[in-house]
Amino acid sequence: MAAKGRSNIVDENGEEYTPIDKPEDLPEAHQRCYAEIVDELRAKVLAMYGRSRHGGVKIRGVPSSLLDEVDLMTPSQRHTDMLHEEIIGLRRTL
Repeated sequence: MAAKGRSNIVDENGEEYTPIDKPEDLPEAHQRCYAEIVDELRAKVLAMYGRSRHGGVKIRGVPSSLLDEVDLMTPSQRHTDMLHEEIIGLRRTL
């Protein structure tokens, strides 16, 4: 059965699973890995911002370029949607 409001996903092998909603639901080893990846992504996003001469904040570069190394050619559009949700969640924490 799917988690609250989440539908099950069928992977490339036809296996059905319910996606994890919160990092706290991951096993400890996976939580550490998740935290490292989020920290690296956060640092990359923040590095794109800088102070202008007048004290304002300016973005340098395009945040979506951080996804250049991500293989978005997976057979399932749902995987891409889940990645997009993670990035939006990351934006809320910045």
